[in-house]
Amino acid sequence: MKKILLPLLLIVFIQTGCGNGGIKEEAHTQRPGEFKNGQLYATFKIDNFQMNYPNWPNFDTSKAADADKYKLAVANEGCSFIIKVSPVPSNISFKDYAENALQEGTKLYPTKILIKDVKDTFAHFEGEISMSNVIMKSVTYAYFTGKKESVSVGLVARKDQFDQGCTPIMDEAISSVKVDF
Repeated sequence: MKKILLPLLLIVFIQTGCGNGGIKEEAHTQRPGEFKNGQLYATFKIDNFQMNYPNWPNFDTSKAADADKYKLAVANEGCSFIIKVSPVPSNISFKDYAENALQEGTKLYPTKILIKDVKDTFAHFEGEISMSNVIMKSVTYAYFTGKKESVSVGLVARKDQFDQGCTPIMDEAISSVKVDF
């Protein structure tokens, strides 16, 4: 969660493009491996964390800061979905770690924080970031695992594309999260 995905926003900006989002309308009958709207999903799993994510094409994060911490980066035509895993230092609480990461991230680009909810084992941030005369919307959920790691799940899109590209899968993906402490 360090830097709340902001260094990756430039890469995401290039990936999201100007498409229509590529999300299907509500499916008539949900089948195994699909979100309610018919979007196929895959499952991301590490030792203490599991969730379903949209089965979209991967994109390269090798040039992002802390590239080795990005465990998943997929995008459709209007939304990028990213999972990053970072160790939480033993001398700091998850709550302080999340607060510090948000502060560091907002130093990089002009950011308007819309939601900030930080608890002992969970954090949720939403913001609008100005980049090259474009407003990007970023929604991040971070989870503290039993391995003293922060698993951050971020959805990023142009503000005018977020509702069409990211929102249709966001709630189902987040509600599928399973964390072991």
